[in-house]
Amino acid sequence: MQQQGFTQRVAVIGSGIVGVCCAAYLQRSGWKVDVFDPNGISHGCSKGNAGHLATEQVFPMAGPGLLTQLPRLLLSPSSPLRLSPLTNPPLLPWLSRFAANMRSAVQHQNSQALQQLNQRAQAALLTLLTDAQCASLIRTQGSWMVFEQNGQRDVDGQIKRFNQAGVSAEGASGVQVRKAEPALSDTIRHGIFFADTGHVTDPQLLGLKLFAHCQRQGARLLLEKVSRVIPRHDHALICTPNKSRRYSHVVIAAGVTSRELLAALGVCVPLIAEYGFHAMTPAVPGLHCPVTSAERHCIMTPMNNGLRVAGFADFSAAPSALQNQQRRAATLLGHARALIDPVHHLPVQPSHHWHGGRPSLPDSLPIIDRLPDHPHILVATGHGHLGLTQAGITGALISQLINQQPTTIDLTPFMLSRFIRNTASDKAYIPSALPHYSVR
Repeated sequence: MQQQGFTQRVAVIGSGIVGVCCAAYLQRSGWKVDVFDPNGISHGCSKGNAGHLATEQVFPMAGPGLLTQLPRLLLSPSSPLRLSPLTNPPLLPWLSRFAANMRSAVQHQNSQALQQLNQRAQAALLTLLTDAQCASLIRTQGSWMVFEQNGQRDVDGQIKRFNQAGVSAEGASGVQVRKAEPALSDTIRHGIFFADTGHVTDPQLLGLKLFAHCQRQGARLLLEKVSRVIPRHDHALICTPNKSRRYSHVVIAAGVTSRELLAALGVCVPLIAEYGFHAMTPAVPGLHCPVTSAERHCIMTPMNNGLRVAGFADFSAAPSALQNQQRRAATLLGHARALIDPVHHLPVQPSHHWHGGRPSLPDSLPIIDRLPDHPHILVATGHGHLGLTQAGITGALISQLINQQPTTIDLTPFMLSRFIRNTASDKAYIPSALPHYSVR
């Protein structure tokens, strides 16, 4: 294998929005950056996400309230949640950890950690977009959560919960919601407005524009699959099938596939793919910002190329069957038709549909950390539903770690040590075909 000479560059593995933001912040602080991804910039979830800068989502998926909803969610044929341990064996140990995070005290700690990230997230992303002269791709018009069935008492309780968690949330009647968003159906009874949120009008274009700016500053895109990262005393090696390269630091930001790279380094993390879906339909006049349905568990976001309806948390094996994708897309479109005023005549079939695997950890917190024994290798993955939202602040924190600066927030909740204390239980997450290396 050919080995190239040492260079004072940083390698980022993964060109999703998290990897691109890591590269952009490192470039901003003076480093030269190589980004490795055989698929190019902003594919996968960075292309297909809901586009919502969901800074209001500070409550982890694992919580006491989910227990009462599970029977209904698992039995309903149109449920937004699907669990299939038989087709996805690593799900069983993952669910065990997930259940441990349902305790009220643990959920409260995790919620505080998410709030610390999210309250800085939008500003961190806007900093990069301003540098790249593409800030117009973000609209900071807020977002809605709407209710068709829940009563005023329940809505007031949710508003109080958000406010206590440091999230600006304001209640509104159905009439007030429709005045702000005239395209919505008169079945909407109540709403909660989140003023400090925003949305992206083209998620893939955002990643492309950001990386194009990085390239103008000297960044390189290498369309190569990284097979292994090898730590050394004062640097790290990136190995691809035909070549190895030396870097001052390596950032593993490869979404779900980060799991295999970390396992080869002796670090096993409970990272699995949580599949989400979206359906596209022509634009709907009178819908200005993201609208989440509290009962239907889906979100509608107006984008440059139409209305995107996104949802589902599918923990089965990869739902690659076309029939399954079409069924999920049809369900999402049915939700949109119920939420949008019938005068808009949404089509029965989507103009486009998509599915992709979000990198999900059982506590809903990402990993933002160095490898404990190999400080030249860093990790930025596991953002789940909030990859787009938290990409900018994650990039800023990774840059601070590499530059040995004080971090903007306490990174203790996001450290690898919360998992590697108990690596024996995490062996199930390593594919059986994965080769095992001796790391020295």
